Amino acid sequence: MMSEPLLRIENLSIEYVVQEGTIKAVRNASFDINEGEIVCLVGESGSGKSTIGLAIAGALPENAIIRGGKIIFQDHDLINQRARTCSKKEIMMIFQDPAASINPLFTIGEIMSDVIKTHLKVHNPNAIKDLALRMLRRVGLPDPERMLRSYPHELSGGMLQRAVIATALSVNPKLLIADEPTTMLDVTLQAQILELLLNLKNDFGLSILLITHNLGIAAEMGGRIIVMYCGEIVEEASSNELIRNPLHPYTKGLLECIPRTSIRYSKLKHIPGIMPDLRNPPSGCVFYGRCSEAIQKCRMIKPSMVQVYENHTVACHLYSRGMR
Repeated sequence: MMSEPLLRIENLSIEYVVQEGTIKAVRNASFDINEGEIVCLVGESGSGKSTIGLAIAGALPENAIIRGGKIIFQDHDLINQRARTCSKKEIMMIFQDPAASINPLFTIGEIMSDVIKTHLKVHNPNAIKDLALRMLRRVGLPDPERMLRSYPHELSGGMLQRAVIATALSVNPKLLIADEPTTMLDVTLQAQILELLLNLKNDFGLSILLITHNLGIAAEMGGRIIVMYCGEIVEEASSNELIRNPLHPYTKGLLECIPRTSIRYSKLKHIPGIMPDLRNPPSGCVFYGRCSEAIQKCRMIKPSMVQVYENHTVACHLYSRGMR
C-alpha cells in the first residue's frame, strides 16, 4: 500500500489584487511531494512558482487571495489557519537573497535564538546556544562561535546563506522550500550550496521544494521536475526523463537556452516573445503566442494534462489522443 504524500497541492488558484486589476498568478496547479523527495519547480520569472512556495509557507502578501484549491500537508489543509499554526515549524523557507530576508539589526545568534524559542519552545540559553552552534557546524561554517556574534553584513553571501539554512533546519522541519537559493551567489558557491542541500536532505530525511528558473540546476538536484508557465503547470517528469526527452515546446525552449561548451554559438538562443498579461490570460494554451509548434486548436482550447510515458505528463495538444 502506497503511503500518502507529505504535501499535496490540489487545483490551487491564487490571484494578486493590484491597482491595475487582478493578476491570476496561479491557476489550477496540482502536484505532490513525497517524504524525502526533491521536487524542482521550474519556470521563468512571473510563472507563478514563487507564489506557490509562499502559499505553502503561509507567507503570501496581503494583496494575495487564494481563489480555490487545497494545500494538504500531513492530512491538514493549510488554507485553514488552525492547521497552518499546527504545521508552522514543520515547513521552513529560504530565499534567494539572504540579506533581504533577515533583520540586519540582530546578530546571527539572536536571529537563531528567536527562531528556536518561537518554534521549539526552548528557553534555556545554554541549550539554545548548543543547538545553534551544532547547526552552524553542520552547514560547514568555520568558527561558529564568531558566527553567532556576527551581524549579517559581516558575512559573505555564501556564508550568510549557510547561516540562513542552519536557522531553518534548527527547528527540524519536514519540508524545506528553497526559493532560488543560489541566484545571488557566484558559480562556485552555487555548486557548494546545492551539494549542501543534497547532503542535508539525506542526513535529516528532508523533503525539498526547490524553486528555480534554471533547468541545469534542477537537473543537478535530481528528483522530479515540474515546469510552470504563465501560472500553469505544463509538464512533469523525473529529472533524467525530462532532460533526456522534453515534450512541451516551452520545456524544449528552456533547455535550448542553456549554453553548452560543446557547441559553438553565433549568439545564445532565447524563447521569442513575452509572457501574456496575467490579468487576462489566454483562453487556450498559455504558450500559444510563443510556440513554434502551435496548431489552430491551441488558440481556443486549453490542453489537459495527459500521461505520455510512465510518470511523464504534459499539457499540450500535440500529445492529445490521435495527434501523435
